[in-house]
Amino acid sequence: MRINFSYIKITICLFCLLFAMSATAAELTGTWNGQEDSGEPYTFVFTGTDWSLTNDAGDNWQQGTYTYNINADPKQMNLYISAGSDNQLIAKTALYIYKIEGKTLTLTGSEPGSSYRPSDFSEGGMTRTFIVTNEDMQTDDSSDDTKNSKAKDNVRVYVNCFLNTVLN
Repeated sequence: MRINFSYIKITICLFCLLFAMSATAAELTGTWNGQEDSGEPYTFVFTGTDWSLTNDAGDNWQQGTYTYNINADPKQMNLYISAGSDNQLIAKTALYIYKIEGKTLTLTGSEPGSSYRPSDFSEGGMTRTFIVTNEDMQTDDSSDDTKNSKAKDNVRVYVNCFLNTVLN
């Protein structure tokens, strides 16, 4: 009986990529509090593929699903709005870029429905920028990347797994 190693390599590659993607989702998961560049306080919540945004007064809110691209520089996020306080925004997508530095998430994006995505975090003009923190975020300074809770380190480990599997 002959074993086809190509199928095994493909399966391992898919597993590694899926695990790497879930590690990045874990990086975003949680409650993020802070403010928009206008100074208004907001709270973002990311769970799995769902997100929500609410101002402190509770009269400006949105919720929906999100996707992200960690391979872009800067990282990209699409926020699809399925419900919100402004009915004109429902069924529209806002195109954002984002970065996470420690416990701080910076999001800069266009108005929902626009086809424009910012290219840097200081554009101003027609963009919105949110700087929010996640005080409950776990940080782990372990040197063992296979057990490190920092998603970027886990992604590095599993991308290496993918490359080693493909190249061998």
